[in-house]
Amino acid sequence: GGLATAVLERIAATDGDASGVFSAEAAAEYTKAIGREVRVEEIQPGVNDLLAANLIMRRGHGMYGVTDPFVQEIWREKKALEDRD
Repeated sequence: GGLATAVLERIAATDGDASGVFSAEAAAEYTKAIGREVRVEEIQPGVNDLLAANLIMRRGHGMYGVTDPFVQEIWREKKALEDRD
């Protein structure tokens, strides 16, 4: 869904491991991305969906990364093209 996509985008945009995925700052970022208020407690189910789909992995306490570096590279290329337009 939209929230899981916003979480994936935050993680994919990070060099190295992403932290703060469940922070109030992240929730505000997700709110802007999907166009509705996101509460911090709503984030965990989206993260769980991404983990179950093997798109992200937990690298340590509060640290997440994209499972496949190719997926992260493609996301960054797509984002760079969108930002140019």
